[in-house]
Amino acid sequence: MTIAAGFRCNDGIIICSDTLETVGDYGKRKQSKIVVKPSVCPTPPIPMPRRKSDPPLPPPPVRPECIAVFAGAGEADFLDKLTDSIWLHINQSGLSFDARVGALEDAAIEFHQKYWPVYPPDQRPEVHLVVALWTSDKYGLFKVIGPIVNEVITYESVGYGISLSKYICDRFYRKSMSMRDARIISVYMLEEVKEHVQWCGGDSHVLSLSASGYTDYLTDFDVEWGKNRFARFDKSLGRSWLPLATAQHRAKSSFSTCVCLSQECER
Repeated sequence: MTIAAGFRCNDGIIICSDTLETVGDYGKRKQSKIVVKPSVCPTPPIPMPRRKSDPPLPPPPVRPECIAVFAGAGEADFLDKLTDSIWLHINQSGLSFDARVGALEDAAIEFHQKYWPVYPPDQRPEVHLVVALWTSDKYGLFKVIGPIVNEVITYESVGYGISLSKYICDRFYRKSMSMRDARIISVYMLEEVKEHVQWCGGDSHVLSLSASGYTDYLTDFDVEWGKNRFARFDKSLGRSWLPLATAQHRAKSSFSTCVCLSQECER
């Protein structure tokens, strides 16, 4: 039971999730729910003005041929096994983006065909995943529900807090949104879901996968800055909402009065 989401942006993909994991009926623990395969590939630092006496800069990190980022909700062991199986198929497929997408779909089907028959029909575990996939020629966002894989062209949420998450994202998400803006929305959405939805909580993890193939986690400082920024926004909005609502109510009442008077005149 969790909340995880992915945002398709014009310069990359944002994947975010909380960290609260329920163990058994009552146990809880913090656990990172974002998995990067093969590993996090940090963005090269911006070179600063240097002197001739300074040591040479380290070489930029080598990008792998393919990067996959997973975030999901469901039974933890089943989810981990599915993630490893999908990555194995993707990594062994052809080099093209379409071939790797095909491997993602095949892996989801084969995995459930193999393990679901072991369980009684009413006890089959079900996991939901958001998957960001990058290759040198293309990148995309996908949602995996059981053996079904669908491409996401805007954003998608999975987990226990999906209803509130989609309500918030519907209000703020815009097409051709940058990763910078999507990161701010993701932090706000995670904080609202963690506060108002049971079984969602812990820390907020936000990872960006750029169009150039580099991944970067949002720092704790940036997450805290985003939380404080939206807290001030909510506070200021609350102060301005009451006069606005009162004005709208008065306008509506005046309109109703005019309608009633016109009806009486007609009679």
